[in-house]
Amino acid sequence: MTSGCLGVQAWPRPWAAAALLLAACGPGTVIVDYAVSAEVVLRNVDDGAVEVGEVVVVPRPAGLLSPFDAVQYRGRDFEWTLGTGTLGMGGSVANRSPSRLCMRFDEARISSNLHPAAVPLKAYSWATFEDKWKLLGSTDPKQRRDFRPPALCVEPGKETRVSFAPDLGDLFPTQKMFNVRWDGNEPELTDKGIGNWIALSLPVSVGDKAQVMDVRLTAVDSKARISTY
Repeated sequence: MTSGCLGVQAWPRPWAAAALLLAACGPGTVIVDYAVSAEVVLRNVDDGAVEVGEVVVVPRPAGLLSPFDAVQYRGRDFEWTLGTGTLGMGGSVANRSPSRLCMRFDEARISSNLHPAAVPLKAYSWATFEDKWKLLGSTDPKQRRDFRPPALCVEPGKETRVSFAPDLGDLFPTQKMFNVRWDGNEPELTDKGIGNWIALSLPVSVGDKAQVMDVRLTAVDSKARISTY
């Protein structure tokens, strides 16, 4: 079974908007990589107007352990490279606007195809990187404490990275991303989770403009491997 340890690995430069890989970090631990499709829509809080950004596939850098490409949302004001791993999700956020961007993870709600009624987002690990990594929580099962993650704010023209391990207990019976399954400590998936989705409803503000960002990630492929960390 997956150990409680969460490793955060940044994809190398010049991958400016790189996704983060979320993976168990004990050697000999099964971790799972995912290929996902993404649907992203922003809705204005004031008038309900919809802003649909572009979602593109970003090729994986050479030497990356994951065999899959990432997806990136490119909107009018910001970009977010979306990645998922064994324990969670995350990626680089770049503010392309002249105003401060705030993503209100503390007010976010999360759902899945197996639990479509959205519940408040809770995480047991949260990490951000600007000049250095800042960590909250722990993936050690003995120390795990679920909490509401903080807001993420990015100044104009800046970029940061975020990764978090959400509580999946309400969303998937296996409590693993996309409800994947495997037996023992063998990197062979008995259920690859293909077609399952996870959705995040995230309040976002850019200056005085208030929006809600709806993100849905659907698993299109998955592969298990043994961690060497």
